[in-house]
Amino acid sequence: MSDSYNDAQLVLTFFQRWAAWADLTIRPDKSFAYGAAQRSGHYQQILPNFHVNGQSVPVIALGAPMVYLGRSFTFSADAERAKNNLIDILGEVLTFVDSLPISPHLKCHALNLQIRAKLTFTLSHHTLCSTWLRTHLDNMVTGRVRSWLELPPSATILFVPLPLKLLGLDLILPSMLAELCQLGTEMTLAQSKDTGMHVLGRLVHENAPSPFYHLVKQASRKSAMKAAKAV
Repeated sequence: MSDSYNDAQLVLTFFQRWAAWADLTIRPDKSFAYGAAQRSGHYQQILPNFHVNGQSVPVIALGAPMVYLGRSFTFSADAERAKNNLIDILGEVLTFVDSLPISPHLKCHALNLQIRAKLTFTLSHHTLCSTWLRTHLDNMVTGRVRSWLELPPSATILFVPLPLKLLGLDLILPSMLAELCQLGTEMTLAQSKDTGMHVLGRLVHENAPSPFYHLVKQASRKSAMKAAKAV
């Protein structure tokens, strides 16, 4: 990773020399190049041309996703791709939990863990409509919970996200998880030391403030005050 094309190619050259000294073989065909540049005041994805040992490094096509450490990234942050990805992942999670030989209540607990682990990344990096989340993802979860508990179609599902002490299932719904993920992104940007990220966090919060933003902010202030008094 580098800030400019020349610096990136220089790093590749140094890496090539080190690999030759260590008697290692570089496989450009198993690598990829991904770049962006500012054009006319806007950042756009570009097709950088890098070489290693005289071979070109394959380039990620414009608009195509990049998979890094098991996560998919797109320069345009395509919402439709994210929606399809969420539906596929949630379907796999529901199928996996449904196949477990455990009681319905344990299945709800396992589903809660799976939803948090599998959907958090995508929900943190994409701002999706809450109506779409409730209509598609929440209905997938509540429909499967109804079948596990053998509830009739007329039964209410308002108890699903309630805590156990209130006779609920303590099962977070995707729409609720999306709000928490967006809140975490807002707080991270707002508290960033990078001036650009801090301004971006303020803009995100002012345009689409989370209902939990002020509560978490007050809690963080109280924790900081307690820590200062302890010191």
